[in-house]
Amino acid sequence: MPQPRKSVYKRKCNINTMKKILITLTSTFVLTLLSTTNSQAQDIHFSMFDLMPVIYNPAENGLFNGDYRFSAIHRNQWKSVTTPFVTTAVAVDVKSPFKRIKQLNGGIQLVSDKAGDSEYKTFKLDVAASYSFTLPKDSVQQLQIGIQSGFTNRTINYDALLFNNQYNGYIVDPTSPNGEQFNRDSRIYSNVNLGAVYKRRLDKSKEITVGLALHNVTKSEQSLNSSTEKLDYRTLITGKLNYLLSPKFTLIPNILFSPQGKYKEFILGSLIKYNLKRTNNIEENIYLGVHARTKDAIMISVGMDIKKVHARINYDINYSNLTPASNKRGGIEIGAVYIIKKVPNIKYKRCPDYI
Repeated sequence: MPQPRKSVYKRKCNINTMKKILITLTSTFVLTLLSTTNSQAQDIHFSMFDLMPVIYNPAENGLFNGDYRFSAIHRNQWKSVTTPFVTTAVAVDVKSPFKRIKQLNGGIQLVSDKAGDSEYKTFKLDVAASYSFTLPKDSVQQLQIGIQSGFTNRTINYDALLFNNQYNGYIVDPTSPNGEQFNRDSRIYSNVNLGAVYKRRLDKSKEITVGLALHNVTKSEQSLNSSTEKLDYRTLITGKLNYLLSPKFTLIPNILFSPQGKYKEFILGSLIKYNLKRTNNIEENIYLGVHARTKDAIMISVGMDIKKVHARINYDINYSNLTPASNKRGGIEIGAVYIIKKVPNIKYKRCPDYI
């Protein structure tokens, strides 16, 4: 029997690959919409949580292919509803900065957040350390544990707010006394976060990463008035799968579940990576992603890899109870990661000259 031509075979492979991608993305999207997990918290958070993993889990410090990682992300939310909620985070983490303890990694993270008309500001500075274990007799597995600590400063501008006493019967006069008494307009407190990450290569085409973190271990006092209001514990569970569908396509489904007190955040979705070029261990890729934060927003993202830089942009399409005010406009998010890999210091021996 005559054998099929190679071009026909390749075309069939490409069709099968695209079918896999469409089925997986459709299934992920449907599962997300059917989820009934509440997501009402509006604490500091990012839709592209995988771009800034060291903020969510201290064990993520040093868990990358390289020596130095610089990360930055910026979010602008609810501009269509009120004064925007603006959040910016930057981080630097280093793999094996100490020669004698190669398993030890470190990092530093900064987060700035300003919310609403009161200019309620949160500034966080944390340092982190993680320790890497290569599990015995099995190089395809890796376990890291981490600890993170620092301080948080929260401030509020009462002068930017209006109160009932400033209404004179005709208009609200911002210059008149508000008649309120406030105990304080700022507070500084420290905190401790713990985490663990397990990474395993299942086979040549699949790799899974699972993380567990506990924030606010010390349950610090955060109130700006005389009442006692301690931070609730915050648990973070994350998962990611890298699935090589073909030499060109990689599927990257990921998940985040974060309960804190009576509030819960659940993000589920997937990225699809398409390889444009691969030369000398440097890749050029493009990304398309669809995620959802349950009972809140659908997130669409696009991104690309250029040499050592990964950049991505995301937009939230709001579908929560706030839709009449937001008109489905949520927030825009921009992030980038830059990784440096040191050139190995190779010592060359000089060959002797012969006559």
